[in-house]
Amino acid sequence: MVTQAKRQTQLRYEEGLVCFLARSEPARFRFLPPLAFVTDDQIDLALAILERAVLRLVREESKA
Repeated sequence: MVTQAKRQTQLRYEEGLVCFLARSEPARFRFLPPLAFVTDDQIDLALAILERAVLRLVREESKA
């Protein structure tokens, strides 16, 4: 599980979203956006990046 979480952190970064792995069991991710200045469009973009990263991990694991 930790290996998957680390890979997700890397994939999200590659897609343009910075997050941090906060714990190991269970894995949790932390995002540190300046909430007072985040627009709805930026939140939508972050969610799209999260989705792409998850789909990339699923594809990688299905090939293994």
